[in-house]
Amino acid sequence: MSFILFFTIKQIFKNKFLTLNLHEQRILLKNRIISHLYLKNCQGIP
Repeated sequence: MSFILFFTIKQIFKNKFLTLNLHEQRILLKNRIISHLYLKNCQGIP
């Protein structure tokens, strides 16, 4: 019984970690796109 409980808790933690990781990746990607556009705009202005 306790083994099943432990396994379930482990799965929940793993899922939380994965979703957090995806969220962080999305934020990083957004920041990269924003900085890329910003640099392009700066280069466009003489």
